[in-house]
Amino acid sequence: MTNASAFRSRPGGGRAARAALVAVAVLAWSGLGLSSAAAAPAVTIPITPPEVAVLLYPVENTGPMTTDMVDEGPAQSTPVDVEWGGSLVVSIPDPLDAGDMDVSLDLAATEDGTPTRTYSTTSPAPDALVVTDLGGGQYGIALPADDLTNGPFGQLTMDNIVGPDNSILSIGVVGYLLQFTGSGTAVQNVAPQMLAIAQVPCPITSGTRCPPIGVDAGAAFGITVPPTSLLRSLGLGTLDDMSLGLTPLDADGYATEDEPIVLTDRPGLVTVTGPYDATVMLPADTPGGFYGLTLVQATGTAGSISVTFGELKVTGVPVAPAPRIVNAGLHSNTGWGEEQPEGSGVSPLVLTGVAMLLAAGVATAAALRPRRRGAAEPCSDRPA
Repeated sequence: MTNASAFRSRPGGGRAARAALVAVAVLAWSGLGLSSAAAAPAVTIPITPPEVAVLLYPVENTGPMTTDMVDEGPAQSTPVDVEWGGSLVVSIPDPLDAGDMDVSLDLAATEDGTPTRTYSTTSPAPDALVVTDLGGGQYGIALPADDLTNGPFGQLTMDNIVGPDNSILSIGVVGYLLQFTGSGTAVQNVAPQMLAIAQVPCPITSGTRCPPIGVDAGAAFGITVPPTSLLRSLGLGTLDDMSLGLTPLDADGYATEDEPIVLTDRPGLVTVTGPYDATVMLPADTPGGFYGLTLVQATGTAGSISVTFGELKVTGVPVAPAPRIVNAGLHSNTGWGEEQPEGSGVSPLVLTGVAMLLAAGVATAAALRPRRRGAAEPCSDRPA
């Protein structure tokens, strides 16, 4: 059993949901000291995930994601203003393909109201929705005329957006909240952005714990995103705006109750030497043991973001194993310190580092949210 279905399944739920929220955890300040001596990296970690899971989110509704977004609950959504009889042009980011996507538009009297009429590309007239491939990843959607009964809010859903091959796992759904503000022929442009989730060096759908990378406390290690990385093929992966943290793990790869270490919160610990290269100094008093490595990268100003998981084995001051916590809920409101359900078939590391929720009424990444053992939920075993 793998985690592929977590990215490919189409979740149910309300069609007139409010907004998209992505919670990218910000770790607690560690307070650990700097090493007294700096050295050239003995180990360099290439960020070359064999698979990347891609989710699209409506940046015009929610605003861009950043590396320091915290889980504070659903954000207020800003509707996109459109006109009855106008059109919407959607730009799908490369290399995703929306040539066979299904599009629907649910109309309601209020932002959160029950849909009273639905237009779609699979409905016959007069409820048909016409979508035109404009080329270059752009698609024009002809919006309906005002019937004087339904609206003025609309939930636009675009489904069946796929990756170019099996290395890019796409959830395939993105939803926009619209508000009709008048009648006319105005064209509104939107461009959903990407949230990419990856793991190194194992595939994120492998369901196994990846071998940890050995690093000495007080030593430097490097991070690089080479030209061959899937992240760079998605236009992601730059390191100039990044957050890097370590989550203490037990011997089985589950988060302990120890505070995470935020390396990028400490001046001098992380040095970016190029757009895709950085050197990290591990504090000399970092306790020895296993750590989940979580790298959050924001690329440019467009709002796309990537989260990459890995695991380190630190040689340093030994510490006693932390007690196991069963049914204890969240360690913090950011999601750090949570654990996965037993028997889920997903690598513990993937579910330990960052809690995420993408709630646009039609698209969710809640399956990525880590949980404590003892609070297991059913896990889909559909083949990928």
